Amino acid sequence: MIEERWTQHNAASIAELITWLRDTVSAEPTALAVATELPCGAIVETLMESGFPVFSINPKQLDRFRDRYSPAGAKDDSRDAFVLADSLRTDQHCFSAVRLDEPPSFGYVTYSLFLTGVVQKCPRALLLILAGGARF
Repeated sequence: MIEERWTQHNAASIAELITWLRDTVSAEPTALAVATELPCGAIVETLMESGFPVFSINPKQLDRFRDRYSPAGAKDDSRDAFVLADSLRTDQHCFSAVRLDEPPSFGYVTYSLFLTGVVQKCPRALLLILAGGARF
């Protein structure tokens, strides 16, 4: 580990992160791989647009990798960052390369949870949703 840094989710902080990464990696951005739990977001998109390859992993798989370093499996941002980086180094086959042209895979789950909330608040909404879906 070279340095531990925190980045806020705003344009100035993300730009500062990209500048720091470019200064730290003397080679091309493709020489540095980035690991993350989520395959989308401002930081992920900016990293990819800047030429850094980004890899995502299922949070459950990250939990299993976390057990290698802490038997209690305690969740901690610093430890998770280390576990992500080391796991990408040793087990890259467990990660998925993020592509900007693909919609995030959790979209259906999010939509499903949204619909569940709507239906719980208004059971009649389920009939409207089903009736609307029957037309397709």
